[in-house]
Amino acid sequence: MKKRISIIISILVLITTVCIAQENKTLAPEDQFREVSVGSPEVSSDDKWILYSIRRPIDEKGKTESDLYLLPFEGGAPRRLTATPGGEGDYTWNPDSTRIAFSAEREGEEEQIYVIDIRGGEAVRLTDMPNGAYGPQWSPDGSMLAFYSRFGDIYTPEEREAYGDVRYIKHLRYHHLGPGWDKGKRQRIFVMPAEGGEARQLTAGECADEGDHSMTWSPDSQEIAYVSNRAEEWWNTIDTNIYIVNVDSGKSRQVTDNVGPDHSPTFSPDGKWLAWRAILEYNYESENYKIHLMPYAGGDAVNISNALDRSVRSITWSTNSDKIFFTSSSEGKMNIQYVEIDKPDKFHDVTSGQNLIYNFEVVDDNRFVIRKVDDTAPAEIFTLVNGEFNKLTHDASEFWEDYEVSPCEEIWIDTVDGRKAQGWLVKPLGYEEGRKYPTILRIHGGPHGMYRPALNFEYQLWAHNGYAVLFTNPRGSDGYGQAFADAIHENWGETTWSDLERFVDKAIDMGVADQDKLGVIGGSFGGYMTKWIVGQTDRFKAAIPIAGLSNIVSFFGSTDEQFFIEKEMGGLPWWNQEAYMKNSPLWYADNFKTPTMIIHGENDWRVRPEQAEQFYTALQKMGVPSVLVRHPNEQHGTRKAAGRLLNTKLILEWFDHWLKGKPVKLAKYITPKKYQHPLKPYESPKH
Repeated sequence: MKKRISIIISILVLITTVCIAQENKTLAPEDQFREVSVGSPEVSSDDKWILYSIRRPIDEKGKTESDLYLLPFEGGAPRRLTATPGGEGDYTWNPDSTRIAFSAEREGEEEQIYVIDIRGGEAVRLTDMPNGAYGPQWSPDGSMLAFYSRFGDIYTPEEREAYGDVRYIKHLRYHHLGPGWDKGKRQRIFVMPAEGGEARQLTAGECADEGDHSMTWSPDSQEIAYVSNRAEEWWNTIDTNIYIVNVDSGKSRQVTDNVGPDHSPTFSPDGKWLAWRAILEYNYESENYKIHLMPYAGGDAVNISNALDRSVRSITWSTNSDKIFFTSSSEGKMNIQYVEIDKPDKFHDVTSGQNLIYNFEVVDDNRFVIRKVDDTAPAEIFTLVNGEFNKLTHDASEFWEDYEVSPCEEIWIDTVDGRKAQGWLVKPLGYEEGRKYPTILRIHGGPHGMYRPALNFEYQLWAHNGYAVLFTNPRGSDGYGQAFADAIHENWGETTWSDLERFVDKAIDMGVADQDKLGVIGGSFGGYMTKWIVGQTDRFKAAIPIAGLSNIVSFFGSTDEQFFIEKEMGGLPWWNQEAYMKNSPLWYADNFKTPTMIIHGENDWRVRPEQAEQFYTALQKMGVPSVLVRHPNEQHGTRKAAGRLLNTKLILEWFDHWLKGKPVKLAKYITPKKYQHPLKPYESPKH
């Protein structure tokens, strides 16, 4: 009888296991186009409604559409507001909470401004701007809408006729990530009657190619604060300042004169104060942003978050104008805090713990609407009332219900200089204690970026295919204090690799990573570090640098961000040759042995494709199995769906081949013959 019961139990266990296996699918590269994303929330002025967007796939090739939805603040069924082919974005409420302005692309036309009444009816188009219109903001009195459009030409008609297709370049800001070649169009602020009518341009003049941005209305609807780089030599600096334009006269005045970037202006609801985020260092963008405050009527600026050794990411006033709520990056987390304006440098937690809050709206001191994510669930909208989270949307989560998700395990290492560095390990699906797995090290960009333990399709795809995934925040990363971020200045490669190697050793010591089956991948600075690692060690069996630099000297002379590298390398290349040379992965080509797939966009304005070409040439000369994947019409990274899908397949195949011994279908390669001098066998010169 006992034997019979045992057999029955075994059969039931087997059936249960089979059912679970059938219920949980395995992710495939094509599944990335089935994901749904929920946009940031906007709360109505009467605090009753939450407006948000949902972006959904509409075919298997990556095409998507977005629509607007409403939710009661107290919870309930969502109501869909728009259902027109195209995409809606940049949405904003009118003051009486009855209408919504938004930008939309319809029928292949340029983006324009529309208004829809939430009580019923179709959206009405308000603008017909030749270069599009976007980013609407309703004036507090409800009478006007402000928005952006782009205007201008770098050449006069006479110059254009003379030059033809020739580019006549007069300064260093002739190309820029995003817009590409500078054609002279600048983002400008326009206003128009909220009921429709003629649009009037408010801002103009010489300024950097970002144009005028980050605008916000004054509470009395008389003025608009905005951000612009209007330095005399705007092409030679990233020093943005805050300006205020009078809506009636169109005259602007500069209100900040900080030598570093100023961003995110916001007026207090009572109209007495203007706050913004600022960096205090000239021509540099990776210092910690601080909260600054000044009387709207005029006066001295005060730094009210100087004691916070973190970078402030977003700021929002309290409803009674006595405090500023903000988020900051810290040890892989993003929480909401506040500082009272009359008690600088005293910070109070609204949320704490392992939160990743991407967006938040303040209803009052005890009620918030947020969009947050964690390591096993995608970003959704929540209310936060008296410290309690209530999840309101589930649209993005539905896709993941069909798949088992591997959580992130936090790990820490000690750096050689006595600091602590943080990372995470995603174990492969079906992980078995005591078994070692092929492991992929993923390196972030920046270099002053910060990884967070958020649900990531790429990591889960690799975990579903039997890989452990290691992603870390070595020295240089944001979120651990300014000294931690500055620790890599003039020493990108050695310092960062020292930490990364210790993380890899940690994963091996934990019994998870197979030391004989290691792969490394990264984008931008992560691509740089992947190339650096190829020149330092052969412990990795496969490498994939994406949009990474390899020769910092030529990078300085070709990037749109030479300001940044000047600071990082301690000056201009001819001032500090040693730093530029010793930090360039290309100069370690004698050590290249790791099979490498280089991925780069042909229109990358940040890291020019010559950086990929130089590294690929060195790999081939050194006889290393290597391929160069060049994406036409792509910039810094791959954005288009077809290219993303191809990359996903190529990356998985490259790792499968070199770490698991599987054959390749797409990721084919040759093993070139190592270069030899025509008169004598190859011999590396002594350095």
